[in-house]
Amino acid sequence: MSVMSDAGKNVIDTQPVSCSICNSISKEGLTEQEIRRMGAAGQECITNPKKFVKSCDQWRADHSDHPLNKSIRYTGCYKTVFTLDYDIDGNKEPEERVVRSCGFLGTPGCFNAPGHGTTQKICFCTGPECNGSSSLIPSFISIVSLIVSLILLRL
Repeated sequence: MSVMSDAGKNVIDTQPVSCSICNSISKEGLTEQEIRRMGAAGQECITNPKKFVKSCDQWRADHSDHPLNKSIRYTGCYKTVFTLDYDIDGNKEPEERVVRSCGFLGTPGCFNAPGHGTTQKICFCTGPECNGSSSLIPSFISIVSLIVSLILLRL
């Protein structure tokens, strides 16, 4: 996906978006429904994100019960790195998790967002499978992107 100029206006290319869609949380102790809902993939989400590339339109079809799927059009991809700063799941040390997903309504780039017991680096990108890399170019993203990422975390 790209943004083009058309007579001075920004126009979003309407090609289908494909993103890596996964969560580095371990599958251990999760039900099949939780694994499916969260996209739990363990460390492979970090080491082999290309394995989880899927069309966002297909993801929407596969997750038609997801509340965000009823009203949005995906325009890019998210990569969020969560650092769990304290014992949130019985772990004694801080833990890092990566969530890769379809995204929308953002300016490409990254920002940091503090949370209760977590810190997050949220990145939004446009382009084929752009969230499969280990780093994305930092810049400011609109507050809407933060809200969406927080909603996705809770699902």
